[in-house]
Amino acid sequence: IVVGTTGWDDRRAEVEAFVERVGGALLAAPNFSLGVAAFTLTVEAAARAMRAAPGFDVHLIETHHAQKKDAPSGTALALARVAAAQLGRDVPITSVRTGSVPGIHELIFDAQFEQIRLVHTARDRRVFAAHTHRCQSSMPSVRSEKPTQSSASTN
Repeated sequence: IVVGTTGWDDRRAEVEAFVERVGGALLAAPNFSLGVAAFTLTVEAAARAMRAAPGFDVHLIETHHAQKKDAPSGTALALARVAAAQLGRDVPITSVRTGSVPGIHELIFDAQFEQIRLVHTARDRRVFAAHTHRCQSSMPSVRSEKPTQSSASTN
């Protein structure tokens, strides 16, 4: 099973149990954008570097199209978890829903005399599934290997 969406965490255990029962594999991520995967690594490294920096606040802003139902997005939640794990503190998230924006995620480190802004912008919603085939190729064969979970980017 390949899941490249958000808003299903309340049923995740049920899906995992099903996958194990049928001897399948589960590949789940908020999206399969290579840019988001790289951005996640960047967020992790920046948060690690900023952990001991005095006087910096941290905040995540995510913007999506007006029809998006979940707020914050699964990608924003995953990015905030990654940053929080390195910083040792929670990362607040602001969600904006407007227009037809496919997705923008911005992590901000803000201090009195300087600011760091890390941004990933999706220009087309197709990017969220564009690299699923690459991720699927790393999944075990359902016939020959024990089922596993994989995460393509930020889950």
